[in-house]
Amino acid sequence: DSSVDPSVVSFVQSKLKGCSSHSNCQQAITQLPNLARWPARMVEILKETIRVVKFDANKMSGEFAALSYCWGSQEELMRKPPYLMTSSTMSELTSKAGVSMDKMPLTLQHAFTLCKLLGIGYIWIDALCILQAQDKNDIRAKNDWEIESTKMEVVYSKSKLTIIAAAGTSCHSGFLPFGSYNGVTVLDSIQSLLPPGLQAICQEGNNPSEFHFDSARYRSSDGDAITMRAWAYQEEILSSRYIKFSNRDVQWKCYELTECMCGDRVSEEYMAQWGRSGRSSLDPFLRWTVMVSSYFGKYDSLSTDKLVAISGLARMLEPTLELYATSIRYHAGIWECASQDAAVYQLCWESSAGIHTPGVQDTYIAPSFSWASLDANPRNHIGWHKSIEPAMESICRITNINTTLVREEDIFGRASAGYITIQGQVRECFIWWNPSTYQPEGFKLHLEPMKDNFLRIESPRRDIRPDCFLSQFKLDSETTSVQRSGSESAFGRTGAKVVLLGYTRYGEGLNVIGLLIAPQIIKYHGINDRRARVGYQRIGMVRYKYGADWRFTPTEEDIKHWGTEEEVTIF
Repeated sequence: DSSVDPSVVSFVQSKLKGCSSHSNCQQAITQLPNLARWPARMVEILKETIRVVKFDANKMSGEFAALSYCWGSQEELMRKPPYLMTSSTMSELTSKAGVSMDKMPLTLQHAFTLCKLLGIGYIWIDALCILQAQDKNDIRAKNDWEIESTKMEVVYSKSKLTIIAAAGTSCHSGFLPFGSYNGVTVLDSIQSLLPPGLQAICQEGNNPSEFHFDSARYRSSDGDAITMRAWAYQEEILSSRYIKFSNRDVQWKCYELTECMCGDRVSEEYMAQWGRSGRSSLDPFLRWTVMVSSYFGKYDSLSTDKLVAISGLARMLEPTLELYATSIRYHAGIWECASQDAAVYQLCWESSAGIHTPGVQDTYIAPSFSWASLDANPRNHIGWHKSIEPAMESICRITNINTTLVREEDIFGRASAGYITIQGQVRECFIWWNPSTYQPEGFKLHLEPMKDNFLRIESPRRDIRPDCFLSQFKLDSETTSVQRSGSESAFGRTGAKVVLLGYTRYGEGLNVIGLLIAPQIIKYHGINDRRARVGYQRIGMVRYKYGADWRFTPTEEDIKHWGTEEEVTIF
């Protein structure tokens, strides 16, 4: 322990001590959850050993640390298996004698060392506190994971400190600097020696570099392996306070202060924007959209984990959403609410990879109207008015939304079925796809003419965004449709529909936004609503752009008569 760089320990100790006087930070930690939300287990740190014990709220509440780290690649884990809590090791881990720390991967050993130096006696680590499966048929471990993995919001928000091993590529990497810390220079010390008008910058070793502390990417330092782990994104945002060991610096963040060992701090504006409290300057629906997009920019080994891996963020945001809108309910990544503009806005996501995204998953995750139904980064290009409300006027109405959950008690978990019913303007169309031609030229859409308004409402500028690979399917002996597919294949003229969601204004121009949907075979059970017998699958987004130079810009009344009023159900 004595070989750990004392300046690092001193930095963490001083921030922890200062944080104890922050009212927002203390309030976040001391507001206790329902007992059922606490984790079942905790690692007790002894002199030379550790052991897994049952969580005791009276003794451990606010007095434990949590670890966020990379497990490592499958290849490395196979080559050098880490010590895990399994059915085989549970008795040893929970015994009075415990297990020697030397048996643990280096990152875990470093976490134990830091906790001892800080006087923290307990730590939550997923590998030791959640039963790990020994094979695919380990039902006990699967059930334990399904329960304990939903408690991340409590684990990280109520911990005394989250330790983030950001730079380590695996659990064997370690993270503590030993000996003399050779990170960036301390800006405060240098700045005090400079005459007025000169600004100190960070320098790593002998290589002067541009000032490295950029608040916009404070949570994701370039080169840190943990930035590619989606679970870690949630763990970091949920944490009331954390110390991050990145590849270039040691960083502290709590609700009141963000600082690195270089001595620099971020602005109050940045703190307010990303705070968990009601002080945030962003509308919570926009915050959710940003979180989802950032989360999907990460890599996760199991796509079936995606809703669980972001469920803690959903739990965190729910109370704030309830301050902004009524009738809040979560459906596989989409928030139902009384505000039609906010609800419809969430349906306007686009797949970053478009038609080159695999559209079929081995395990059902979510209905097609949700971004969680695809393994792609969802983007939403609709702007917001002063970060308060979406700059989109919805012209449809969500009349019903329903999801069936894998575990009924976990409303933020994985769905087994679901649908949304939309009442609005619908047009018949035909679509083609030629994969030999690059998007968007290879993907064509033709709307069927409407009486009276066809010439007035059509736009020469259409932006067609397929969600993923599409293929032609036979619905019955006479009818064909286009459905999401696992591979690329050409198809000819096939019927589909466009349902208008809303429109946005830009100067004197107008963007009309619609969902591209196609009839589908209903495969998934659990839907008992009679209105869900005939359904559609979401297959893309369509935008019609009307600039000031276009001979006619439709009015809201024109848009309201763009198609035929119809109710469609999307699965």
